[in-house]
Amino acid sequence: MLTSGHLHAALHAAGIGLNLGWYFSSGSPLIAVRGPIRLSWLIQGWYFSSSWPLLAVRGPFRLGWKEIQPARSSEGFAVSSTPCTLLRGGIADTKNCCKTRHVLALMGFLGIANVYAMRVNLSVAIVTMVNNSAIPQVNPTANESNVCLAPILNSTAPQPDGEFAWDEKTQGLILGCFFYGYVLTQVPGGRLAELFGGKLVFGLGILITGIFTALSPLAAKLDTWLFVALRVIEGLGEGVTFPAMHSMLAVWVPPLDRAKFASYVYAGSNFGTIISMPLSGYLCSLDFLGGWPLSFYLFGGLSVLWFVVWLFVVYDTPESNPYITTEEKVYIQTMTGQYDHTPRRNIPWKSLATSLPLWAILVTNCGQSWAFYTQLIELPTYMKNILHFDIEQNSLLTSLPYLSSWWCGILFSLLATSVVPSLGFIAVALVGCNREAVTLLLVVTGAFGGAVYAGNQMNHMALSPHYAGTMYGITNAASNMCGFLAPYAIGLLINGKETLGQWQKVFYIAAAVNIAGSIFYALFASATEQPWSYQSQEDKKIDTRSEHDIEPELFYRPVGTMPLGTNLEVQEINLGVETSMLVAFETRSKRYSKNRSITNPLFQHEQPPHLRYQRHVECALDQNHWLQVSRCALLAGSLRYVAAFSLGWGIKEDGGVRGTRLEGTNIRNCVKGGIIGLVLGIDIGTTSVKVCLVDCVTRQVTFSQSKDTQANVPSDQGSEGNKQDVPKIISALNNCVSRCPKDQLKKAKCELYKSPTTLSLLCFSLFLFRSNRVVRLGICGQMHGMLLWSDRAWDKTSSRREVIKDSVSALYTWQDTRCSPSFLSSLPPPQSHLTAYSGYGVPTLFWIARHKPDKLKLFSHAGTVQDLAVAMLCDLKEPVMSVQNAASWGYFDTTTQTWNTQILESAGFPVHLLPRVVKPGTLAGGLAESWYGIPAGTPVGAALGDLQCSVYTTMQPNVAVLNVSTSAQLAFIATPDFQPKQVADVSTVEYFPYFNDRYLAVAASLNGGNALATFVKTLQQWTHELGFNLPQAKVWERVLALAEGMGTKSSLQVIPTLLGERHAPEQNATVTNIDPGNLGLGQVFRALCSGVIQNMHSMMPREILLDNNIEKIVGIGSALTRNKVLQQEVEHWYQLPVQFVAGEDAAVGAAMSVLNV
Repeated sequence: MLTSGHLHAALHAAGIGLNLGWYFSSGSPLIAVRGPIRLSWLIQGWYFSSSWPLLAVRGPFRLGWKEIQPARSSEGFAVSSTPCTLLRGGIADTKNCCKTRHVLALMGFLGIANVYAMRVNLSVAIVTMVNNSAIPQVNPTANESNVCLAPILNSTAPQPDGEFAWDEKTQGLILGCFFYGYVLTQVPGGRLAELFGGKLVFGLGILITGIFTALSPLAAKLDTWLFVALRVIEGLGEGVTFPAMHSMLAVWVPPLDRAKFASYVYAGSNFGTIISMPLSGYLCSLDFLGGWPLSFYLFGGLSVLWFVVWLFVVYDTPESNPYITTEEKVYIQTMTGQYDHTPRRNIPWKSLATSLPLWAILVTNCGQSWAFYTQLIELPTYMKNILHFDIEQNSLLTSLPYLSSWWCGILFSLLATSVVPSLGFIAVALVGCNREAVTLLLVVTGAFGGAVYAGNQMNHMALSPHYAGTMYGITNAASNMCGFLAPYAIGLLINGKETLGQWQKVFYIAAAVNIAGSIFYALFASATEQPWSYQSQEDKKIDTRSEHDIEPELFYRPVGTMPLGTNLEVQEINLGVETSMLVAFETRSKRYSKNRSITNPLFQHEQPPHLRYQRHVECALDQNHWLQVSRCALLAGSLRYVAAFSLGWGIKEDGGVRGTRLEGTNIRNCVKGGIIGLVLGIDIGTTSVKVCLVDCVTRQVTFSQSKDTQANVPSDQGSEGNKQDVPKIISALNNCVSRCPKDQLKKAKCELYKSPTTLSLLCFSLFLFRSNRVVRLGICGQMHGMLLWSDRAWDKTSSRREVIKDSVSALYTWQDTRCSPSFLSSLPPPQSHLTAYSGYGVPTLFWIARHKPDKLKLFSHAGTVQDLAVAMLCDLKEPVMSVQNAASWGYFDTTTQTWNTQILESAGFPVHLLPRVVKPGTLAGGLAESWYGIPAGTPVGAALGDLQCSVYTTMQPNVAVLNVSTSAQLAFIATPDFQPKQVADVSTVEYFPYFNDRYLAVAASLNGGNALATFVKTLQQWTHELGFNLPQAKVWERVLALAEGMGTKSSLQVIPTLLGERHAPEQNATVTNIDPGNLGLGQVFRALCSGVIQNMHSMMPREILLDNNIEKIVGIGSALTRNKVLQQEVEHWYQLPVQFVAGEDAAVGAAMSVLNV
């Protein structure tokens, strides 16, 4: 039996001062281990409930921790699914003073200002709309005869009266009916914003309100009930605006800035009121168009104008905004993404309905809203009919409380929010006809009432961060019912009795309702998170949030259970996620049967064979509640996570006795095959460099960045040469890596603490993982290109790596055609099944040796640009090249994996320049020095081919992968027993080395997305020549739309081989079957897309795929996944099931491939 004494002894022996305690739930013990804050310890423990154990993991807390709650009822072993994340620090924001999210805040501010301007203008306009002399008045009683005397005016002109004989009851209905619609669309507005984007919902809400506001004067003159209906529709439109803006702020604004941005945006409500009231009063005093309709026309028209601007300057997400800087986009994605992975939960409606703290918020909100809407809607009427202000004075003075609220609200506490405004209403009633005192008191009341957003309006987050949005919708909908209840009640009270005494009753009622709500709030409000927040009826799990993190980390939330005796097949091991301390397993459950493991059939089809190891880890919970691991290996692919941090694991490499307690060194052996943290993938392409960070556990890309190299330089061979400036390529690489989140570039550091072996019942092993950072680098690039460099051709500047310009040659790319067919025919035939073409490394070196032999004397090494990058990062004296890149250079025997040294030497080739060849997946070395925070010694894999890496993440048995980016390739894995003939064959299908000694059958065309890009660039040039400039993005958008609209047929035929093909270098592009009816822009582009795929089909026809049992095509590459027309042509030409997958590029493949090293 495990005792607290054993734990104390073990922890003490390990030199770790931890607190330990027993907790009891249903008579079962909980072992909780808590650590010092300064060490950022993981809170962890076993939960025992009934006979089923539950392993719980809690995250590190920088400034404090939260004690683990006892498990009330659990069944089985906790399995976690989606990671629950919090804010990540250390990401640099853009230095620009005006950020795109500031544009959102400004437009949101103006939108909310419009919303409130249209909401309150009727409160002023109705004063001049109503014909008070036509309304029958009830004679006041003796107690109600104290009517304020009107001031003596110099003018003897009669005050104008309105055209509508609406009594006070009707006025109350008209003023309040807006809120009938407003209440109904608040909750749906949030959901619509989630489904269709906040931009559209927010914008259309204001547009609809603006249009019907402009139509209001006409409706009022036609029929009172029509006017009421329009006001209800306006309320429906405005009801979606606040939830939609909440949705957009959540996407656009980092958590630490949300309160500030929300204050800026929602300040528009006071600003709109301040502008609307005096301006409406001034417009109502004019004779033009009757005066009062002008305010409806003005604010309705401004809303339509605002909507037009909103459409063009605001976007739903940072990813969809074409004008956002990369720095700001990465900053927003990183900071907001930490909050966006919380699993969905079923809302505990019963718990919400019976929660007194939630009722406290609802009741006090209703009280405050009653007072607020009394002031907002009815104050202008009081100012005119009782205090006898004219319309201009009325509107100006009525706006003063909102001006004071705008500036002073944030300075006051919760007490000021509730009590002081109520006292202000009582004081207004008591001062009676003193106009100056009433005005001053209303200003003070507004100032203190503005603190509402700093008080109970924020209380939802304290009760439950998980359900704060739902609770806000409930309380806000309830409180806004006062928007029609208060005016309606006031109309009933005042009806026919426009006296000071009746209005005093109005203010007394408002104060009483507000104070009653405040008292209820004081009695039953709470700032403590409620039990139903983290333990609902359907989801009885342990809450893993921290409350005081400055740099919160990544956690795994336990969800789901599985019975005792269930085996877990472990696909992933992760030690240290972010800077937390976790041991996470990606798992799939399976039953254990008589020492026999049942293979999970799902796993057979979800991941390609090269991502699977033959061994697996079996975890079982025996009757003594010990976790046992029978074998140690890493498997890729997953469905779930098990977040596990164990005390006393039973671990053996080859089975062993159940329950055996082993030393911590065996735990180290167990996880030795797994990679901990993130992998940096790099692809050095023809036109750009891309880097990405891949999480070792989830296999998800956590960050990506690309940059155009703009490295092309004039060639000595004119159009036949294609060279690039290497320092520019390396500079682009540095630029991309420097933009990676700094907190993810540090390598994971692991320290192992072991308890003494003398403890018979417990071998305590504790891993402290200080960070989860980049732990390996995978690099790939253009396969066939070649460059030369001398010893120590690079230097370190700060954390950068730079090549010395005079120590490296230009990069001769795969597009270089200096090796003419006649020159290639003069070379000796290679001992290889692969033909050597122009642009390949060895033929290019042959050309330099024959035409510029002195140039070779300046350099000591040759390789691809990715080989140079590896040699530079690892400071290799002798560069290495993977079999993949060596085969793409020519004169390489893939069966023996050696260069054709004898053939090359006999032809006078400088064989000393050839790099040493290693198998794909070999580690070339470690970082010689730290690189943008990645520590020295971090392993770097030998550079791979971009072709193999681009298909790596999607390639599966019986699947062909079509990659269309700059060029185009169609590839599938050859059968395991395939061995190529060692005779060079000029064929459209070539066989390049892949992984695990397999071959990749490839049809590689030089013409892909580059042909389409050339066509679009030509169109843009034509528009320039015709006298107007059209951006390429607009040209792309238009040609794609035209081509999609015309279907899948075009009689025009285009063969877009602008660069020829390697097997047919003299082949030219052609356009045939031209007639007057097929020269439309859409038809031409459709024919061009069809020609790209037809050309690929001629190189690897459908029959070859069927002969090799290919059942499906997976389409990747930016030129294909973004082009619907090209996708349709793939389906048309190949007549096979096709799946298009975006985001799977060579950089991701480079990272994924090095995981299995």
